[in-house]
Amino acid sequence: MIMKTKTPLILKLCLFSLIAIVAMLTKPHYSLAGGRPGSDPIDQLKQTVDQLTTIMGDNSLASKDRRMDRRQKIIQVVDHRFNFKLMSKLALGKHWEEIGPNYKELFSSLFADLLKNTYIRRVEAYSDEQVVFSDQVIKKNVAMVRSSFLKNNASLSIDYKLRKEGSQWMVFDVIIEGASIIKQYRRQFSTILKKESIGELIARLKEKVEAQEQI
Repeated sequence: MIMKTKTPLILKLCLFSLIAIVAMLTKPHYSLAGGRPGSDPIDQLKQTVDQLTTIMGDNSLASKDRRMDRRQKIIQVVDHRFNFKLMSKLALGKHWEEIGPNYKELFSSLFADLLKNTYIRRVEAYSDEQVVFSDQVIKKNVAMVRSSFLKNNASLSIDYKLRKEGSQWMVFDVIIEGASIIKQYRRQFSTILKKESIGELIARLKEKVEAQEQI
């Protein structure tokens, strides 16, 4: 996505990373465990799915001239469930502490846009995919929700790492078939920053985001 390779693994992971919770729009299957209704991370992921289902099913937003309105509504729902600031910090790793506040803000904004643009394109192209939430593990303010992405009789494991912030559980990483998207980005960004400055990395991100928005 940032580095040019033939079929980068990071692209494949990103395509699944933020989209799995909406892939169940046609035939939802939930497996909920314990806790008060709406208080557990697995419950809150379901609520996010329900909100996105409502948006995608709203015929008043289906026309081309309402496309941006629908996208904005999708973004509002995603912003409520994903902690993009924390994802940005973790993706940049040790380099996060080496850059100033202005670079941190700019990097976080562009990285969030990169993920959300990918997410929106996938949401708008959903078909008959399903996600089955299997279980959750909660340790104090951190949780893991396990699920499987199902399509064409094939199964792909997708796990969500969440952190509790107030009453909300916020996603900060997605693990596809055992591979963390945050770790994948961290390796990629670290490789770039060995040769280039943070300003040059941000320029790469900006170029990619601008290209996405032209599609």
